[in-house]
Amino acid sequence: MTAHVVADERLDEDAVPGRLPGGPGRIAFEIDARHNGPLGTRAASAQYVVDGLPLWVDWHIHPVSLAHWPSDSTVVFDRHGITRTPATLSEYLNRGEHEPASPNTLDDHEAMRLALVPIAGKQLARRSPEAARTIEFLGGRADGDHLASLRELLNQFEHLGRSDSFAAGHAYVDLLETLPPRLSR
Repeated sequence: MTAHVVADERLDEDAVPGRLPGGPGRIAFEIDARHNGPLGTRAASAQYVVDGLPLWVDWHIHPVSLAHWPSDSTVVFDRHGITRTPATLSEYLNRGEHEPASPNTLDDHEAMRLALVPIAGKQLARRSPEAARTIEFLGGRADGDHLASLRELLNQFEHLGRSDSFAAGHAYVDLLETLPPRLSR
């Protein structure tokens, strides 16, 4: 998770896809995810491609008037002198009411599924019990060879024309195949 604090009057201007802060690599996919933040804040999710591999970043954009650093966060740069809250990140983001979800297109939904395939791969590498559920959520087979299922999922999204995200997903699965078998299954 990455926090970005902006002037109150610039919240809506700075928190839309296409206006995310620059980062490593290039953005392959971004989506408005405001429903993931409390009222008065914004959120966006983006997949960057760095050296041919995918990097997922959840951006939380907060106006200065509502910004606090969660107790379990590491502040890298703060030009506003924002105070720390005793709440953890999860507690801070889940407090009160949330922003309503913005409407996304079918293409956005499918591109999001493509961008999440490497997340399922990361879960496999970490031996997370969530991996099978994520693969199933994305429309893949949760039983059997998980890496083969991830490849099948990726190939289902080739028609989207998102070549950067597609190639990065395949490069990540290729990398996973180099792990010892017990880590990748």
